[in-house]
Amino acid sequence: MLSAGFSVAVYGKGGIGKSTVSSNLAYVLGSRGKKVTLIGCDPKHDSSRSLLSGKGLRTVVGYLAETAPHDRRLEDVSAAGDAGVTCIEAGGPDPGVGCAGKGIIMMFQALEAMGADRSGITIYDVLGDVVCGGFAVPMRRGRSDAVYIVTSGEAMSLYAANSILRGEKRFEEGGGKVAGLVLNRRGVPGEDALVDAFAEAVGVPVAVRIGRSQLFAEAERAGKTLCRMFPGSEEAAEFSALADDLTALSSGRRALSTPSPLTDAQLDRLLSEGRIEGKGEYVPAVAKAPVSGIRMVPPRIGKGPMSAVLEAGMVSDIPAVVHGPRECWVSMMGEFRGRRLYGGPPASGGWNIISSSLSSAGLALGGADSLRAVLDGLASEGYPAAIVLTTCQTQMSGDDVAAVASETERAHPGMRIIIADGGAAETGGDAHMDVLRGLADLIDAGVSPDMSLLAVMDDTFERLGRGDNLRFADRIIAGTGIRRTAGFLEDCSSYTIRNLKRAGIAVMGEDRTGCRELRGILSAKGIRFMDGALPSGFSETLRWLDSLERFSGHDTSVAASRAEKEYSGALESFGKGVSGRRVAVAAGHRDEVSWIAEALSDAGADPLVYLAGSGGTGDGGFAGSPEQIREQIAADEPDLAVCPFWARPGAGIRTMGLPETFVSHLASAGFLERAGNVLRAETDLGWRRWR
Repeated sequence: MLSAGFSVAVYGKGGIGKSTVSSNLAYVLGSRGKKVTLIGCDPKHDSSRSLLSGKGLRTVVGYLAETAPHDRRLEDVSAAGDAGVTCIEAGGPDPGVGCAGKGIIMMFQALEAMGADRSGITIYDVLGDVVCGGFAVPMRRGRSDAVYIVTSGEAMSLYAANSILRGEKRFEEGGGKVAGLVLNRRGVPGEDALVDAFAEAVGVPVAVRIGRSQLFAEAERAGKTLCRMFPGSEEAAEFSALADDLTALSSGRRALSTPSPLTDAQLDRLLSEGRIEGKGEYVPAVAKAPVSGIRMVPPRIGKGPMSAVLEAGMVSDIPAVVHGPRECWVSMMGEFRGRRLYGGPPASGGWNIISSSLSSAGLALGGADSLRAVLDGLASEGYPAAIVLTTCQTQMSGDDVAAVASETERAHPGMRIIIADGGAAETGGDAHMDVLRGLADLIDAGVSPDMSLLAVMDDTFERLGRGDNLRFADRIIAGTGIRRTAGFLEDCSSYTIRNLKRAGIAVMGEDRTGCRELRGILSAKGIRFMDGALPSGFSETLRWLDSLERFSGHDTSVAASRAEKEYSGALESFGKGVSGRRVAVAAGHRDEVSWIAEALSDAGADPLVYLAGSGGTGDGGFAGSPEQIREQIAADEPDLAVCPFWARPGAGIRTMGLPETFVSHLASAGFLERAGNVLRAETDLGWRRWR
């Protein structure tokens, strides 16, 4: 989230009154002029009803399921309630299905992506006990500054409070964050004395005591908070005292507590005898691993995590850990090798990609220990860095990967852990950009640039690495005194990345969103980019060479003259193969076809341009859906259709795919030669009639 304020998480047993405490506390603070946000972390999504006159609120989880990432707006899932309190509800799955804890994680990711502001006071109303890692997220580092636990003198309420304190101990860093207990009386005999004994044993104060009253039921029936409906009541004064306590905490006038949760035996004794000597002696429970059952290999991994794996596999000496079941790793590696081989033999071969081999027990109980063991092993072997890619399974279990990474870095100074969020695509993020940002942090700022070295920067190299693109990039700068060096992120080593600044000239591989985002990341590290991207076609090549000369100070006139001569020769040699022909060229955007249309026009052909979606039309072009484009090409009856598979018009019209090679005038020459060959090819193939 954007701005640092003060946040508090309110926990307690289900039905103990957390929503009542949270909403009344928010109302009192809002009435004092404080900027307050109440976030309900409960599938029932009823935390803010009393602030919204009993009305419900669209949940974040439901909104994410219905709305595309680029259409998401914070105002769609928030509303202003009484006293100006901003209300947000996480929501969750229907009972019996899904993982409500995963919904809490998704909500936090989505609020961050939508720019939620925490500059004021944020109150999290969290479901029941700490039932899974997802519901522990609000008390983690960076999420909340303090934790209140609502309890009563009933046994189950105190059991829940003790479990929450155990959970809080797992997320402490340098000190506890427990603000205290909120005693919501149920009227059981000896209630205050029992809660006082529990508080003393675990080492946390009782922040406020709320009396049992019918006023709460009346306010609930009216759809209002008690503090709004009965502002002069004794109960309202108790919430005012709680607001005073929170204000003291946020200003540093009162300290937080580090709890000592009780063992089960200690808690049983307290409940049976009403007292206990000494403090709690918290001993972590040792869970027995369940017997492994049959585990199905998951379906094809989505684009988000796979894109991160493809990037991570390019750096041969930096291990990439797929944090999840081994089956996830197997599935990813199958697609990785297929994709990499299609683009050319990779230097690393993906052998640096490993799995944390999370077991079924790890998925249920948390897999941080499994990841920690793998990272410690890699650090001991002397690796300078490692990349951790989270998977959907580990996100559902709520593993605090960032905490494990921090522990590893502290234990092994000099090692850098890069985290890629495999679920980032769900909330509009991009996992492979996480990898690139982390690797960019390895760049040595002290390296001096050499203006005779040019590096191509591309966020994937998926298109650029195919065909003759990089070879043609070398050809067009030949004779300029400039040579191409390893770019970011080609198949390389950590040494290449550290010395990336040595290339005094940086250029984007393509002018598209991913490359532009990468340019911003690298520019912040001191990498200097020339304008635009590698050129496509003849005219762009001449303009690019002129820009290169102005940027680098190197004379490119010889290269420009050579390009003119080579292009003229290509028109003379291959132009007659397409001259006078009508050629349809279809793509998703004009940038993909403008250089093809230029080459056809220069060769005497009649190019017909078709663009899908929002690619634009330009003069004389046709824009429409893929189906409309197919129909229009068929109706226009060109001599040749140059198009991707989705635009192929069917039998009767010669077709060829869009060229893989698109860099420079040399790509134009290659295209003209290929197009001429296709037009000359015999269509009545005798073997088709063989029986």
